[in-house]
Amino acid sequence: MENQVITYTDYKKYKEELDNELQRSAESFVRIGYLLKVARDTNILRDSGYANVNEFAQKEYGLDKTQVSRFVHINDKFSEDGYSERLKAEYRGYGYAKLSIMLLLPEAVNNMLSPAYSKAEIQAIKEEVDEEKKTSDIEVMLEQKDEMQQGMENNLEKAVNQVGKEQPELYVELFNSCANGESLQRLKEILAPAGEKMYSVRIPGTGRMMLSIKETEDKVILANVRTGEMEEYTWGDMKQALATNMDLLKSPEESWAAMYGQAYPEKEKVAPVQQEEKKPVPRKESKVVKAKVEENKEEKPKKHELAEKVEKYREEHPEETQKWDEEKQVRQENEMQQENEMQQEEQDAAVLEPQVEGQTDIYDHPEYLPEGMEKPEEQPVPQNSQYHQKMLDTVIEIQGLIVKKDYSAAKKKTQELLWYLDQEA
Repeated sequence: MENQVITYTDYKKYKEELDNELQRSAESFVRIGYLLKVARDTNILRDSGYANVNEFAQKEYGLDKTQVSRFVHINDKFSEDGYSERLKAEYRGYGYAKLSIMLLLPEAVNNMLSPAYSKAEIQAIKEEVDEEKKTSDIEVMLEQKDEMQQGMENNLEKAVNQVGKEQPELYVELFNSCANGESLQRLKEILAPAGEKMYSVRIPGTGRMMLSIKETEDKVILANVRTGEMEEYTWGDMKQALATNMDLLKSPEESWAAMYGQAYPEKEKVAPVQQEEKKPVPRKESKVVKAKVEENKEEKPKKHELAEKVEKYREEHPEETQKWDEEKQVRQENEMQQENEMQQEEQDAAVLEPQVEGQTDIYDHPEYLPEGMEKPEEQPVPQNSQYHQKMLDTVIEIQGLIVKKDYSAAKKKTQELLWYLDQEA
């Protein structure tokens, strides 16, 4: 009998049905996390024979404790009320792989993202957050501040100043737009060519700031990576911040040089031979701009000077610095524990138990797999492993089944024996 093709006469109804299916598929990992939490927090496993949720998930679905932890943490942080089958509205559309990274980001930064950001872009943001963690609170407090930035009215003006310094070409483009009185829409297009963009800048004495620009929103958001504080500004504030950092009576290059006290960087000249070569296909522009680290001859003396200041401050304020150290240690331990739990499956050294008769594996049902989740490669089994005795026991079971003429069960057990042999081989 041939399969009957379902026909749709109403596009709206058809699209609504497809949207619903895609939504259910994309959010299945949240329901998995919820159901695993039910197994963890109730007595539902009482008659199952399993001691806990990890054993249950391992034996029944091939999920190791790292995967169980990841599903549970995603549900904790991103589901409605932290214990629900449904994602919060603001996190719908991301998928499993992206949310796994966002688990380790400050909430303020997550609130600035959207599903349009790729996994690689969200990972780039995480790298910026991780980099900032390397600098202690004392070091930030004692850093040599930029005198010009310190005289500015707010953090947006400081962030815009830093962006302009690190990206001279963008500064010139913004300068020309302001000088020519171009529309607000044009300003948004320059700052966020793909519709939205995240600028990471590091302000001395403050730390890393994330500046979120979205073409469709009437505000810009600035988040402090260290404190998690968020500041909202209007586009009028953004125009004022740009004006503060420009001298429209000069040329854009002259304005940049006067603002930052150094010559405007010249573009590298391309040799004629290179110009004739075939141009490479342009890469898609990333929505994330990382903070630039200035490297110059003065860098090492500055670091040495800062280290001396930190040591002196510690000697003069022992109680305060001890408290900071203790808080930092607790924070690092929590972050390390969480990050270890979130490591990819292939990094888990545990060897998966073999399947037994009637057992299913979540990887046998790709329609239920969250986005970005793939079957991990099997780890090599060492010699003289746990399978040696199991092979002997299985051989005895096969003999008994053959005597009973239960050939179907004997065949299944033989397949299990072959699996053991493959591991040992």
